[in-house]
Amino acid sequence: MKKSDVTFYFLTKLFVNLQEDLIQFLRACDQYSNTFTLPMLQVFDEFVRGQTLRDSRDWSIQCEARKQNEETTGGVKLRHEPNAQTEISYLTYLYNLARDAIFKGVGSHKEQLLHAFDEAKGSKRSRCGVLGLVRLYENFASATSILYTKPRQTGDMTDLLDLESIHKELIHSLIVSVERLSDQCTKTSKQMVQMENYHLLSDIISRLRIPILSEVKTTTKQYLNNALEEYTAISLGQPLSELQSFLEAVQRSGISVDRIKYQQEFSKQKLIKVVKLYPLREVQKGLEQVKKKIDKQLNPEESLATIVWRSVQSEFLKQIREYNDLIQRCYQDPKIQLEFTTKEVEEFFVHLAAQ
Repeated sequence: MKKSDVTFYFLTKLFVNLQEDLIQFLRACDQYSNTFTLPMLQVFDEFVRGQTLRDSRDWSIQCEARKQNEETTGGVKLRHEPNAQTEISYLTYLYNLARDAIFKGVGSHKEQLLHAFDEAKGSKRSRCGVLGLVRLYENFASATSILYTKPRQTGDMTDLLDLESIHKELIHSLIVSVERLSDQCTKTSKQMVQMENYHLLSDIISRLRIPILSEVKTTTKQYLNNALEEYTAISLGQPLSELQSFLEAVQRSGISVDRIKYQQEFSKQKLIKVVKLYPLREVQKGLEQVKKKIDKQLNPEESLATIVWRSVQSEFLKQIREYNDLIQRCYQDPKIQLEFTTKEVEEFFVHLAAQ
């Protein structure tokens, strides 16, 4: 048996109580908080690596001194040679003990979270905002983020890879639960529940900056965009309903664009009459009502207002451009235009957003 192995063996026997006490201490911390031990893993890891670098430098210095001694003594070796690797390997042994104990606790906490996600129920009596299960995951993500504060070498990523897999599993389960609970919250629209929770979840994932979560991050953003699109359509409604109905009938008629204006039911006179129903002031009133409704529904604690209002603006301006384009293609008369300009609408959106 090598001398270093013998020394390591006696160190483990000599400090057996230290090993047992370390495990008991970590278990006690885990009972206090499931994620309380994660910062300890970071500190212990940094200590072991710092000790390794320091002893490696000392070892190099001592090897150089030994070489010089051999040169001055005619090749006679020192009787006692230092062995820094024994202390390093023992510290690594302790680190691995701690790591296994900590990740056993993290694994147990993961199962508790998955169970909580599956058992969560939506409120039918009060407004559903950010769901409690998303807050639970946010706390877990915040506690684990300390392990990502400093870069590591490729060979030292085992604990991070294990943790990343846990994150991925939790997020997938969380998405399933949000979809289920959004149907149960009767006091809040399904799209609002989805938006608020996916908005926060996307923010959490972005803050973690974990490469393995890039796919689930894209999925979460897609769920957010789908909910935002649906909510925008519902909230905006049909602010130019008569004009929309008229132009949709034009499109459904199947009559060519160069002949549509000669049809009595789609004549220029009827179109002008419909267009005059929506002067700028009427459009502004309609948008003000939409803004009030959205402000009433949005949770003031979440930063969704700007995102939602920008989506409403984009959708309404898109409708206006489509109406203008269809009118010009079918009627080819510069005198037939909406009673307001795109620029006027954009300026009013800016005004409402500033309120």
